Amino acid sequence: MAPPLPAAPAASITLAELAARTGAALDGDGGVRVWDWSTDLADDQIATLSAAPLTGRWYEASFPGGQFVAPLDAGATLEAVYLHDDAALWLLGIASAEPDPPQGRTLLVYDAPVAAYRFPLEPGAEWVAVGEIHDGTLLGLPYAGRDVYEVSDDALGRLELPDLSFTQAHRVRSRVTVEPAVGASVSRRVVSFMFECFGEVARAQSLARSDWTSSIHTVGARSVRSPTPSSDARAA
Repeated sequence: MAPPLPAAPAASITLAELAARTGAALDGDGGVRVWDWSTDLADDQIATLSAAPLTGRWYEASFPGGQFVAPLDAGATLEAVYLHDDAALWLLGIASAEPDPPQGRTLLVYDAPVAAYRFPLEPGAEWVAVGEIHDGTLLGLPYAGRDVYEVSDDALGRLELPDLSFTQAHRVRSRVTVEPAVGASVSRRVVSFMFECFGEVARAQSLARSDWTSSIHTVGARSVRSPTPSSDARAA
């Protein structure tokens, strides 16, 4: 979510397909929005990802207010640091999972927490949040810049996954623009489906590139399915 924008799984779809998949059909009974991601593909792969306490991480001292971390990529090489309170889920920054990985250390701390999700989630809610980074480290090199998050909760409906159905899922759209102090800006579009008590249960996201090819994956309480080329990913 901050630079580098995490690499999405290998599969890709076009932006038009992304729009089609994250749009909704209307259920004939009452006109309820339905997002059908229930097909379980034979070539799906499973990557087990889960949140963990911040305590004991090599970068713990850089995030004094942090509570927990969660992987940003299927390989769990980058971790986001979060704080949760009654007002929002706050993103404090990003760090490499290991202190000295082969690709170089990453440590990006926002000057002030960024509201990833504001509570309560309500259709029609919109907000813009900006994260400023000074004296950061990106892949072993000095980094400074800003990340702009444009977020909207734009729909409520039923989300069908292979093993679960969520009857009151919120569709939350985000556009994340990374603006380095030196170099070109890049953006990524993310569509998340949120459900009370579970948090994010599914996500579709574009790759950070101009042709907006995109990947889809779903997030369960304990695992993420990461697709092979030319396939979508589904929740376990």
